[in-house]
Amino acid sequence: MDWIGSVGSLVVHTILFSASFLLGVYGVFNWDRILLVMTTIVSLEAIILAIFVLISQNRSSKIDDLRE
Repeated sequence: MDWIGSVGSLVVHTILFSASFLLGVYGVFNWDRILLVMTTIVSLEAIILAIFVLISQNRSSKIDDLRE
């Protein structure tokens, strides 16, 4: 889990999305298809990360309740 919020994760995602964008611009891939795939991946990533944040907040809330 720690890797998701790390600089390494940011670098890997930036490289992957930049490569996908450049391949679409130079006509290696069909632009509409690659745009759909990129949008889907980014949306799924945002959903998953939001869930992790909520899980973490819920866990912190339970710990705080136990301390009181």
